[in-house]
Amino acid sequence: MKRWSFLLLDANVVIVLFKLGIWDRLVAACDLHVSETVIGEAHFFEDDEGNRHDFDVGGYVKSGGVKIVQRSASRREGVRRFI
Repeated sequence: MKRWSFLLLDANVVIVLFKLGIWDRLVAACDLHVSETVIGEAHFFEDDEGNRHDFDVGGYVKSGGVKIVQRSASRREGVRRFI
């Protein structure tokens, strides 16, 4: 089965995926590439009652489930080819 490949450049997308409880399924089913900026910004979400829920995208990077897209100028061309 072909795996979908996604490039996530917005922390809000990652936050909503965690809030909806589908992040782990997405990691298991797809090749995810996340920008360094998103890794630095996406840390928690608040549920409907205002309770804070922390999460760590870095753990998914360490386990190999998520790949980091670097911010360097030399990598921008690689991102353009990805799109």
